[in-house]
Order: sequence, then structure tokens, then C-alpha cells
Amino acid sequence: MGEGNRNEREERFAIPLSLFSFQNWFAMVPFFFNKPLYRVQPHVSFITPERTAKTIPAISRWTLAAGAAVFLFAMQVPKVKSTILQPIAFLGDHFKDKTPEEDKWL
Repeated sequence: MGEGNRNEREERFAIPLSLFSFQNWFAMVPFFFNKPLYRVQPHVSFITPERTAKTIPAISRWTLAAGAAVFLFAMQVPKVKSTILQPIAFLGDHFKDKTPEEDKWL
């Protein structure tokens, strides 16, 4: 009925003594006696603070690039030249129109 004698069965199902050493038992104490603390991460729909912190650098780079592109295209608009670009201290002279009146046809 049994395979092997009683000593072989005890050895097969015996718990190694190394599991009961002080270091291993001390490491398992929080697992046995303290329940893990589960908390719901604050969120709005699927937007969490962790995801927001990861996407802020990418969003800021895209915003800077889009702002630079809009500014580059808006530099040719006369109202932008006169109200924004010409009042700049050292760069304002570059954006002043220096073409003579007879060469302007528009």
C-alpha cells in the first residue's frame, strides 16, 4: 500500500529547517500578521496622477513646438510685427519695414 517505508515518507514531506531560521521567519512576519493595505488611486476617469506626471514632459514639448510654429508663421502678419515683435529691445529693428514707399505695391 505505501511506497517506501515510514522514514522515507517523513523525509519527503518534511519542512526544511532553513525555513524556520530567524532571518526567514522575520521576513515572513509582516505577510502573516499584517494585511496588505490596498488603496484606490485618486483618478478622474482613467487619468491618474502617475499618468499625468509621465505625460507632462511630452505635452510641454509638443506645446512648445506648436507655439514656435505658430509664431514662425505669424511673423509675417503686419499686426504681429508692429505690436509684438518691434517692441522687443534688441530684435525690434530687424522687424521694422525699411522698404521705400515707391517699392510697396500692396
